[in-house]
Formats: sequence, C-alpha cells, structure tokens
Amino acid sequence: MKTTIFLFGVWCSLYGCTKEKTDGYIPIADLGQGTFLDMQGGKYPGGSNNIPYGHLAAGMTSAHMGDRFEIFDAGNTDCMLILGFSTAAMTGTAFSHLYTLLQENGKLQIINGAQGGRDLRDMIEPGSTYWHGVDSALQAHAMDAASIRWIWMSTGERMLRNVEFPQAAIQQMEDMRKCMELLRDTFPALEVVFLSDRTYAGYIDPHTNAAPLAEPAAYFTSWSIKWLIENQISGKPGYGYADLPFIDWGPNLWTNGTEGNQAGYTWQRSDVVKGGVHPSAKGRMKEAALLYAFFSRSPYLEKYFNP
Repeated sequence: MKTTIFLFGVWCSLYGCTKEKTDGYIPIADLGQGTFLDMQGGKYPGGSNNIPYGHLAAGMTSAHMGDRFEIFDAGNTDCMLILGFSTAAMTGTAFSHLYTLLQENGKLQIINGAQGGRDLRDMIEPGSTYWHGVDSALQAHAMDAASIRWIWMSTGERMLRNVEFPQAAIQQMEDMRKCMELLRDTFPALEVVFLSDRTYAGYIDPHTNAAPLAEPAAYFTSWSIKWLIENQISGKPGYGYADLPFIDWGPNLWTNGTEGNQAGYTWQRSDVVKGGVHPSAKGRMKEAALLYAFFSRSPYLEKYFNP
C-alpha cells in the first residue's frame, strides 16, 4: 500500500487529478484505535482523542490559569499570534474578525503573522525574512515578542512531496520541533502553541507550483502533529516540557473532502478558489467558525470567550 500511495502522488503530479475525497484516508481523530499503514490513529497515545490528564495538567500549569483573573481585573490584553503560510493567514484574518464581532469587549488581541509563499522550512531559520515579517506584524499592533502568550499555527513543507509515509511525516515532525525551539527562544511569555493540521488538499491543481502541498502531503501533516505531541507527552529527549513550549492540538482542519468526518464537517470545491489552494470566502468562514468554536471550549482559553 505504501507503494500505491507513492505512485498515486507521482501520477497526480505528472498527469493531473483532483479528487473530492481520497479513498483510504480517514481523519486522524476518526481513525481512533484503527491504523493507517500500521500506524495507530487518534489524537493522543493509545488511539485516544481525549487529552491525557498529565498533559492537560501541564498545559494548565503553563497557562497560569490562576493568574487570568488578575489580568482581566487589570483590563490588560493578551496576544495570540497566527503563524503558518497563506491559508493560515486567510483563515486567521477571518477568525480575528469573527472574534471581534462576537466578543465586543474581548481581551484577546489576535495578530496575524502568517505569510503567503512561506512554508515550514522558512520558519525554522532564525532571522529569516519570515521572522522579519512577523516582527513587522507585531510592530503594526504596537506589540513585541514579549506580548505573545498563545500561538495558533497551521503549515506544511514542500520538500516532502516524493517521500513515503511514515518518513514524510516524521521528517516534518522533526522540522516542527525545530520551529518549536525557535518559538520558545523568541517569545518569553509563550504559554501554549496550538497546532492544526492542514485543509484537505485534493483540489490543488497538480500543474501549479502548489502541487507539492497536495494530497497525500496534507494528510501526513496530521501525523506529524500527533507524533510531536506524543513525544512531548512521553518526555522524549528534545521534545519534553523543559525542551519545548507546551504543545497541544488546535482544531482539526483536515477532513476527507466531500466525505467529511464523523462530525459531518466537509471540504467542498466551493470552499476553495481556482487552483485549489486558498480558501474561498465560504471556506474562510467555515474554518474561522471551527477556530472560534474550538478556542471557546479550550480549557486554556475559554475565559477569553466566556469572561
């Protein structure tokens, strides 16, 4: 089956095919204790979608939940930074507008540092043009690196288009770890990094320069995040709570096209613009609603939505 998936990717890149769903690809949360190419699914160890108590406790500690009441009383504003490439930038902007609309006196400042044309590899180089762009976004809001307490990130890596599973996901996970180290060193007040997988990419035109981001690469990103979090939970050297900022799942963006996931969330052709990469106005609002619903229920952030 590994060979079949690999050849499918090569065929699509050469001859062109977009698909409204991808047979055999099950959203990682829906997979649960089932397996994909012998790898167990679920968002957390053991095929579970429930956050392990120890990891939750570590996240609550990192988030200094007891101090939040003092911050609200002082009337201060905390900052969430959006990171990733163009799709995250577009969804992040829609989410920021939705938050402002629904939380008239919201205490969460959302700053969009995501940038088009820049993938994960651009994010692991200190001092790169990517980080100059982030600095500019912070300055535009009269903020600095010390203002950032929360990060939401959704990204991917172009260079893995011809790498088979699971190596593609493992290699991307290792680059995500390098990015987490950089975030730790850059943002001294950082409390939680929320990682989301990528939007279903079966509609990407294989004849464009976005072809390396098409399926199955988008699906593999879910596995990179899963294993990164599991390594932090298990305390693997270089991944533990003392090594990296606290990491947890953001909302799951990947769903199997028109087939959707168990919750009924689908991603249709009308959710993307021509070329299949960027979300349409409809798609941006769908993902923004996912973010809003997720963060409003997050034990780390719910006070910003239900003060």
